Amino acid sequence: MTCDVDALLLHSPAGWLAVRWPDGNVLTANRKAAEMCGRIAEQIEGRPWWDLLEPESAKRLSDWIAQWRRGDFPGERTGLWLHRTDEAKIPITLRAATLAEAVPTGDTQAQHFLILEDRRETQTLAERLDNAEARLEETQRVARLGWWEWDIQNNRIAWSDSLYEVMGIPSAEFGGTLEAFLEGVHPDDRSAMRARLGATLKRGEQFVHEFRTLDKDGTVRHLRSQAKLSRDGFGWPVRLYGTSQDVTARTLAVLGLVQSEQKYRDLVETSNELIWSVDLQGRLTFVNQAVREIYGYEPEELLGQVFAVLLPPERRETDWKVFESVLGGQRLFDYETVHLRKDGRRIDLTFNAIVMRDAEGRFIGATGTAIDISERKRQQDLLRERESWFRAIFENAPQCLLILSPDGKLLDINPTGRELFEATASDQLLGHSVSDWLVPQSQFAFNKTVEAVRDGAVRSWQAQIQSETNARGWLEGQMVPLRDANGEVIRLLAAAQDVTARRKADSLREGEQQVLEEIASGHELPSVLRTVIKMLEAQLPGALCSILLLDESSSRLSVEAASPMPEEIRQRLSQVLVIAGAPSFADAVATGHRRIVEDTAVDPSWRKLRRLADRFQLRSCWSQPIRSFHRDVLGVLSIFFLWPRSPGTDDLQLLDTAAYLVGIALHRARAEQAIRDSEQRFRTLFEHSPDAIFVESMTGLVLDVNPAACELHGLSREQLIGKHVMELVPPRARDDVRRDFPRLASGELRQLDGFSWHAERGEVPISLHVSKTEYASQPALLFHVRDISERKRAEDKAREAESHLAHVGRLSLMGELMAGISHEINQPLFAIANFAKACETTLADGKLDQIDKLREWTHKIGQQATRAGEIIRRMRDFSRKSTPHHSTVDVADMIHESIELMAAETKSQQIDLKCDIQPPHLLVLVDRIQIEQTLVNLLRNAYRAMAENAVDDRHVHIRTQLADGVLTISVRDSGHGFKGVTPEEIFNPFFTTKPDGLGLGLTISRSIIAAHGGKLWAEQNADRGVTFLFTLPIEDHG
Repeated sequence: MTCDVDALLLHSPAGWLAVRWPDGNVLTANRKAAEMCGRIAEQIEGRPWWDLLEPESAKRLSDWIAQWRRGDFPGERTGLWLHRTDEAKIPITLRAATLAEAVPTGDTQAQHFLILEDRRETQTLAERLDNAEARLEETQRVARLGWWEWDIQNNRIAWSDSLYEVMGIPSAEFGGTLEAFLEGVHPDDRSAMRARLGATLKRGEQFVHEFRTLDKDGTVRHLRSQAKLSRDGFGWPVRLYGTSQDVTARTLAVLGLVQSEQKYRDLVETSNELIWSVDLQGRLTFVNQAVREIYGYEPEELLGQVFAVLLPPERRETDWKVFESVLGGQRLFDYETVHLRKDGRRIDLTFNAIVMRDAEGRFIGATGTAIDISERKRQQDLLRERESWFRAIFENAPQCLLILSPDGKLLDINPTGRELFEATASDQLLGHSVSDWLVPQSQFAFNKTVEAVRDGAVRSWQAQIQSETNARGWLEGQMVPLRDANGEVIRLLAAAQDVTARRKADSLREGEQQVLEEIASGHELPSVLRTVIKMLEAQLPGALCSILLLDESSSRLSVEAASPMPEEIRQRLSQVLVIAGAPSFADAVATGHRRIVEDTAVDPSWRKLRRLADRFQLRSCWSQPIRSFHRDVLGVLSIFFLWPRSPGTDDLQLLDTAAYLVGIALHRARAEQAIRDSEQRFRTLFEHSPDAIFVESMTGLVLDVNPAACELHGLSREQLIGKHVMELVPPRARDDVRRDFPRLASGELRQLDGFSWHAERGEVPISLHVSKTEYASQPALLFHVRDISERKRAEDKAREAESHLAHVGRLSLMGELMAGISHEINQPLFAIANFAKACETTLADGKLDQIDKLREWTHKIGQQATRAGEIIRRMRDFSRKSTPHHSTVDVADMIHESIELMAAETKSQQIDLKCDIQPPHLLVLVDRIQIEQTLVNLLRNAYRAMAENAVDDRHVHIRTQLADGVLTISVRDSGHGFKGVTPEEIFNPFFTTKPDGLGLGLTISRSIIAAHGGKLWAEQNADRGVTFLFTLPIEDHG
C-alpha cells in the first residue's frame, strides 16, 4: 500500500511522534502533537521524547521506556501528563508503534512512532462521572450490618439482633441451623450460596458473597456477606464467622446506574481511533484492528468493499459527496456522520480525512481516522436530560433551594426562595451574602453553619428573614456540601421549608399558655397584661400593641399596658372621649364592634388625631373590643403599624384570642377583688354573728370559731381551737354525735337539734346547721349553732298550754256527751237494781231450791257493774288532765275505745258506723288519749253533719291504710259537706257552724296530730259528705 505518511500524521486527531530508536530523539511531530505539547514542531524535534512529559509521569514511565529501548513492544500506558510551556497539564494515553520497514517522513526515514492520545475530553467525562458517584455516595443511607457465626461441627448459627431485621426473619421463627438460614435465602440464590460455602470449606477460598433474601410477604433484600474460616489443630474447618450487610439500597442504586456508568466507561475504554484508507473508487484498502470494536467486522471482511456499504441509505448521497470533496483535495476535520455496524446497528462517528498521493503526487485515494462517538453522544444526551430534570426539580420544588459559594454568597435560588425573600428576580439576590437578608439574631448562627458545611459537615439550620416590609418569615432545613471529582467542596446546597406559620402557631400557643398560667397562678393584672403585649409583639413584628381599659365614670380610656411608645401617644389616647364616631379605637368600645383602619391618613374618624398619626407614623390601627363574660365592653385592644396594613384571617383570630385572654384576666382580677371584699364581709359577719360559728375539719377538729361560739361554751378562742367535737357535747350525747357526724360530713344530714356543753352551765340545747366550705385550701365543715334554751322553754310552755287546751276540749266534749253517757250508765244500774230486787224477793220467800237462779242473777249483777265501771273508767281517763305520754298502742283497740265513747250517741242517732282496719294488729307509738280525743272530735263532727239526714241515710266509715311507713286514718260521713267554706277554713281557731260550739275542736285536733309528726286535713267527697284524714308515722317496735 502506498501511503502519504506525512499527510496522514499531519491531520490525524491524535498526536504522532516519529522518533529515532533507541535514543528516543524526536524526528518529527504532527500538528496535534505540537498543539498538545504547547510548542511548535521545531521546539520538539531533536529532543528525547520523554522530556515532553511532566517529570513525575516520566519517572513513572521509566520501566516502559526501558522496554521500548530494548526493542520490546510495551503496551499502552495511561495516566500520563504532558508538560506544556504554559504549565498546563494535558492527560494522555501513550502507545508505541513500529512499522515493518522505515517510511519517509519529512526529510528522514522513520520506523518507530509514538501515539499521544488526548484524554482531556475523556478526563472531563470521567470527572463528571466521579462527581455523579460522589453525589450518589453522599445521598446513600448508612448500610445496616449484623454479625453471624456458624458452628460447623454442631451446625448451629448464631447472629446479632440486628441481623434478624437485616435478614427479615423474626427471631422466634429462626431455627439456628444452616438449613434454617438457607430457607431465608432467595430460591434462585440457594445453589450459589451452597457452592460458595463448599468452596470455602473444601479449598479454603475467601468467603465474600452477595445474595438475596425473600421474606414471607415477598420482600426481596440484597445482602453482602464476608467471613473468615477457622480450623482446628488437624486442619478441619470448625467455625465460619463474619458479617452480613443489607446492600439493597446500594444494589438497586447500582443496578439503576450501571447502564449510565457503563456508557461512560465504554466511552473511555473504546476511544481508540479507526485508521482507514480507500482508493479512488471508495474501496477500503486498509483498516486497523479498531474496526472490530467499532463495526463488529474483522478487517478481512471489509477490505475491498466500497465504504458505502457502511452507510445507511439516507446518508449515502451526502457522505459520497463529502468523499468526493476529499478526493478533490479538500481536507476533512471532525465530520460527524452515521454508519452501520455489521449487526445493523447505527453508530455515530467523527471523521478526519485527507487525500492520498502516489510518488508522483497523483491522487490515489483518501485516508483518515474515525472515532466512535456513539457513547459520548448518548452520554451528552443523558447529561442534558438530567440537567434538564435537575433544573425542572430546582425550579418547581416547593422548598426554598439555595446554591451558595463556600463563603456563603448566593449563586442560584429557585422561585420558591425568591418568593420567601420577596425578590421579583434572582438578580436582586445573586452575589450577595445570604446572611445580609437575615435578622441580626440569625446571622451569626447562619455563618457558623456555612463554615461547618464548607468543612464537609452536614448541618441543620434555621433563620429568620428580615424583609423590607418588616415581615419576618422563618426558614428551617438542611445544608450539605457539593464536591468535585477530587472531593473538594465547591458549592453548598441549602434546602429549607417555610415554617413561619408553624413557628407563629407554636409561639402563639406558648404565649397563650404563659398568659393562662399567670392568670391561674394569681399574678397581678399588670403583669398578665404585659405578657399579652409580648405575645402580640412576637406574632406581629414591628407593631405597637396596647391595651386600653374603659373608665365608665369619665367615658375615657386609660392605657394599662403597651409596647414601648412615646408618652405623648399614651396621653392623647387617654384623652379621647368614648363615643360613636370617635377615632377607631374609641369607636370600637362605644359600638362594641371590631374596627380595622388600614390607613389612618384617609380614615375620617382619625381626622382629630391626624397630626399625632403623622408625627409618629401611626398609619394603620386595628381595634378589638375586650368583653366580660357577660358581654359588657371593658376596653379595647389596639394594634398600630408604621405602614398601611390590612389583617389576614390569622391576624383577626389573633385579635380575638388576645382580647379573650385579656377578658379572662380582667374577670379573674375583678373576681379576686370581689372575693377579697366577700371575705371581708364574711369575716365581719363571722365575728359579729349572734349564732355560734365553728369551722371544723372533716374529722371533727375545731379550726376556727367566732366570739358567739366562745360564749356558747364559756371558753376562749384559744381553748376551743384544736378541740374535737366530742369534747364539746355532754357525755350522754356523744354516742349520737359519733353516729351523726359522718352523715353531717358527707352532706347526708344538714341540720339537727342536740345538746352542747357549757363550762359552767352544763348542758345547753342547740339547733345545728352544717355546710361544706374550704379552710386553708382544704375541705372543711361550717357549723352554725344556735342556743335554743329560750325556744325550748317557750315550746314547753306551748306544749303545756296545748295540753291544757286539749284537756279543756275533752271536758267540753265530755259535757256534750254526758247525756248519752248518763243513759249508758243508767242501763247497767237499772239492770243491777232489777237483778238485786229479784234476789232479795227469792231469798225473802225462802225459795232455796232456786240457788241456780240466784247464782245467775248475781253473775249478771257483776257483769253490769263491770260495764258501768268501764264506762266510768273511759269517762275518767278521757277527761283526766295529764302530761302527754307516748306509749305503744294497738290501733284497732284505740279506734274501738273511741267508738265506745260515742256509743250512746251512735245509738241515739241511729248511725250506721263501719270500721275497716288494715292491718288488724298494728302497733303505733302515740299518746292514746290525745289520738282518741281526735277520733271522738271527728266522729262528733260527722254525726252533727248528718243530723238533718234521714235515719237510714246516716253512714260513717272509719278506715285505716298503711303505706311507706305511714298510717292513714280516715273518717268519712254522708253529711252536708263544707257548706260554702274552704277545707282549710274549718281548721281556723274559733271557726264553727254550730250555735253552741267554741270552734276549737279541729284546731286542737290538728295541733295534736302535728305534735305526733303527722298531718290532718279534710276532703270533699265526690258524691256528698266530707272525709277527714290524718297520718301517723309508724316505727318498728320489733
